[in-house]
Amino acid sequence: MPEQRLILEEACPASMSLGWRIHQAAFAQEGAQAWLDFRIPYSVTGNIALARQKAQVIRASMPVGDQPVYVLELGAGLGFFAWHFIQAWQELDALEGVRPLHYLLTDFSRSTLAAVVANPWFAPLIEAGHLGVFWLDQPAAAYLDPVSNIRFATPQKLQAVIGNYYACTLPTTLVRMEKDVLHEKWVKTWLELPGTWPVFNPAQAEALREWVLALPVSQPLSESDKGQFLSLCAFFSPEQQQIALSWAKDLPFALLSQIEESVYYEPLALERLSETEQALLLNAGADLDEQTFPWTEGLWERLLLLQDWLEPGALLLLSDKGYYVSSGVLPADLAEPSFHGNTWAYPLHLDLLSDWLCFQGWKTAHTPYPFDPLQTLVAAWQPAFAEDAYAWQTAFQTHFVENNANLDAARLVRAAQDYQTQEDDQMAVGFYQKALRYRPGEPRILHELASCLIRLGAFQLAEETLSQPCIDLYAQFDFDYQRGQIAFFLGKPAEAIAAFQQSLKLQGEYASVYYSLALSYLAQAAETEAADALHRCLALEPEHRSAKQLLQRLQSLSEPLS
Repeated sequence: MPEQRLILEEACPASMSLGWRIHQAAFAQEGAQAWLDFRIPYSVTGNIALARQKAQVIRASMPVGDQPVYVLELGAGLGFFAWHFIQAWQELDALEGVRPLHYLLTDFSRSTLAAVVANPWFAPLIEAGHLGVFWLDQPAAAYLDPVSNIRFATPQKLQAVIGNYYACTLPTTLVRMEKDVLHEKWVKTWLELPGTWPVFNPAQAEALREWVLALPVSQPLSESDKGQFLSLCAFFSPEQQQIALSWAKDLPFALLSQIEESVYYEPLALERLSETEQALLLNAGADLDEQTFPWTEGLWERLLLLQDWLEPGALLLLSDKGYYVSSGVLPADLAEPSFHGNTWAYPLHLDLLSDWLCFQGWKTAHTPYPFDPLQTLVAAWQPAFAEDAYAWQTAFQTHFVENNANLDAARLVRAAQDYQTQEDDQMAVGFYQKALRYRPGEPRILHELASCLIRLGAFQLAEETLSQPCIDLYAQFDFDYQRGQIAFFLGKPAEAIAAFQQSLKLQGEYASVYYSLALSYLAQAAETEAADALHRCLALEPEHRSAKQLLQRLQSLSEPLS
């Protein structure tokens, strides 16, 4: 049968396309679990070293005194960064004297914020007035909507704004210069239907199109959705219907990667831009010599709103994957995003953003490392001309240029991951251990380090590694399974059983955990419990060969002799 193209959307600017609506819906609807499953990727939010660096720069920008410091984080997600920042601030309080901190954690996803408020790690910070959780879609005080108890007055002015991922949910226009004229990317969007499907007539195709566009992004199909889809496929054979339903069940979770686009460029409508914006985009287009580059549309307007909320000298700190044309080293294709489930990420054009800020009266500085994918930009709003007005620049130079702990840690982690890819756990261990000096307690590093040590058979060292303090705010990592493995190989089956049971309780049911639990029961001669664990393993993974063989062996041993 011929392939069918289901047109979902006629041509429109890329910043208004279906792809962006899917992306924004994923951020808003997937909520906490998307962060916990790493479907929303992050290299900034849980970054202990970066939180410490930013705390040091912000403190250096503050005048001497004990006045409260108000820091706002935009697009905070699950609050990893906020937690690490507050801990770093309190460590500096102990060294330098107390500077009262009120941290405003904000996001536009209410479901994500609900998970922050419910997390017991944050409760003491909220009750002490160090942290307040707010829904915020526009960066202005009038839009703040508290979702936690707030133990401090809403600030009229802010001393710092942290916007780690704030630009990620704003539509991106893709711009290029053609014959000295700015053009923007337009796209037409469709789905390629499986070639084994019968052909839809125009009315059936339109009904299917409406069904696809109404799908809740990244949510399981409801019974109503399934029934409606099967009614659309009523002219399929029963076998074709079941195959098509399997496709439909996967579609909400892979919609962004499944849609296809045809691309062309139209002249950019300059009337929607100010003269300054036109000049900046023209300069950027000329610098990139007909290469398409991303421009986060709407970001500048939101930063203009933010300016009314800032004290003179207040700092804006932005860290994200980005590039500077002035560095001379650019990503291979600036117009191609990196896909992560139903979200995507474009690199930020940081020269463009920095130039705009300077036109508006900001002073800026940024990391000069073109080979580091994570870049940091800091800007001061209308700094005064006092002698210490540029202390933030000195602090930024010290903590982000001369001694960039985050960059050092990132290099070490990347090296460790490269060695793991080469199956050289011995070398990976050394790099992970060094990375922990910069990011103590970071759960991802501890988990990978323990995994390497377990594979090497260094169970005592693995046990010592997991005894270190770990900041796993949402129990993302299955340390209980690792503890169970270690205890089993150290000859402590009772401890192993307890750890595996805890893993099943906290992380859900996995065949590998049930199999390890069965082995631990056998080490205690608890054959009935072992058989039950093996049955549960095979229910989850019917082709688990080791579990099948072990269960057959147990059953043969239990059969009475004839």
